[in-house]
Amino acid sequence: MKKTWIALLLAAALLLGCTACSLADSFRKGYEAAKDDASPSPTPTATPSPSSAQTADVPSPTPSSAAAPTVTTGFSIALPEDFERQEDESLAAYYLRDDAVMWAIRETLDELEAAGYSPTGEQEYAEIVTRANGLDVVLEQSASGHVYFVYENTVDAEDFFYYATVRQGEDAFWLCQFACLAVDAPDLLDSFSAWADTIKVE
Repeated sequence: MKKTWIALLLAAALLLGCTACSLADSFRKGYEAAKDDASPSPTPTATPSPSSAQTADVPSPTPSSAAAPTVTTGFSIALPEDFERQEDESLAAYYLRDDAVMWAIRETLDELEAAGYSPTGEQEYAEIVTRANGLDVVLEQSASGHVYFVYENTVDAEDFFYYATVRQGEDAFWLCQFACLAVDAPDLLDSFSAWADTIKVE
């Protein structure tokens, strides 16, 4: 049931830095509500997730197969047509399909400074994010030169896989994540990387 998978996935997700606590609380409340609701109701506003397998032959996004840019000023991504844009005021961007989800969180330099952080680039911001969330991961650089990392998490005996990448804009940093069931990760990892390379921020 998509509603429950969506809530499960985000309950297990890395949120981050100075906005993590309030977001995590709302997502976990959504998860508890979804567990109690057995009907296949519409996707809830405050929770993303995946559900079944997809082959590795997903084409790299092109303008003809790309989703429209999100309504968030300063952010765009090209995704295959089967991703549907979702609305959630707590997320800067949010796209969903049956087997995968993509979302982004934006943190302004002022918000980070208020939390005691002053990152000077993507590498430093990623270090702050992973350290603040207690993640022991390797930060890597994609072919396009952006920092990314992968991690897994488990909720209610379900294992989830996450591909996270960061971007630096003029006055904010962005944590952009793709996620799926861990069993589907081998089929989707290359696609996550290709889609991440289309992210642009201002």
